[in-house]
Amino acid sequence: MFCPKCGKENSDSVKFCGSCGTNIATPNASSTVVTPTSASSEQMTFGKSISTCMGKYVDFNGRAALPEYWWFFLFTVLLTWFADIADPSKASSTIVSLALLLPSLSAATRRLHDTDRSGWWQLIALTVIGLIPLFIWLASKGNDQSNEYKQTKNDNNQSYKEVPENQRNYVLNPNSCQSCGIKLTSDEMFCPLCEKEIK
Repeated sequence: MFCPKCGKENSDSVKFCGSCGTNIATPNASSTVVTPTSASSEQMTFGKSISTCMGKYVDFNGRAALPEYWWFFLFTVLLTWFADIADPSKASSTIVSLALLLPSLSAATRRLHDTDRSGWWQLIALTVIGLIPLFIWLASKGNDQSNEYKQTKNDNNQSYKEVPENQRNYVLNPNSCQSCGIKLTSDEMFCPLCEKEIK
């Protein structure tokens, strides 16, 4: 059974993903399994990038994958260019640029977070020569592991999802049942919920 969140393969008997802690089975009595999403539905597309970055208009926390940032960058360049062509007085181009300034800065900050750098590194662009390392960092592959920005990366390298607080304990806590995910005391031999032996 594949996890709908991270795509990792799990045995059919578990209810929670061993990698990210996501509930991969519905809690009803029939134990119907949640259908995994395909890898293509997780891919960051042009439209999904725009909605993600505009939804995080001034969110400077977290991480942004390469496609998320560069699709949004293309969107801002094209929109500014079309506004420039449509209005010879450049007023609409200025308005578009100002409207997209904060989401562009926040997307770049999240992209730098993915490379284990602070968003403040964008300030080196003010030195003009600083555009070179900034461009290299924005175009480089991100960190595969969780970093100080507390997010995990999914397998298809397309987007990042925050591990919910209630699932972080499950992932990090060795005293959890691998089948149902409930927390256990150290002296329990069998899970009180699913009655499986604790290994």
